[in-house]
Amino acid sequence: MLKRFNSSELGESANRRVSYDCTTDYAKSSKSKCRVCNKIIEQNELRLALMLQDDEGYKNTAWNHYDCFWKHPETKKLNGIEEIHNFSTLKPEDQAKISTAFKDFNQTKRAREED
Repeated sequence: MLKRFNSSELGESANRRVSYDCTTDYAKSSKSKCRVCNKIIEQNELRLALMLQDDEGYKNTAWNHYDCFWKHPETKKLNGIEEIHNFSTLKPEDQAKISTAFKDFNQTKRAREED
């Protein structure tokens, strides 16, 4: 099962190859598939990835379309753009789009938690 595990849930042999839980970039080819809709992510398209761990602690890159990223159940564990690796390398308009989406997403998340 792939998900984000807490450090206390991982075995002693867990080897985290990357220190971040989310990353972003523009697709270098049209070979990656979105983990939510299972469709191809086109070359040069903005994409976001969750670094999901198996029960041994090894991380796997789960790429998502921008719109699909917000539908992935593990996204709700992120708190904001400061957790997105490579965020500063994006075009300013894409940085603004993600920043606004995170604010809206977190407001919705908080509203659901209060219900």
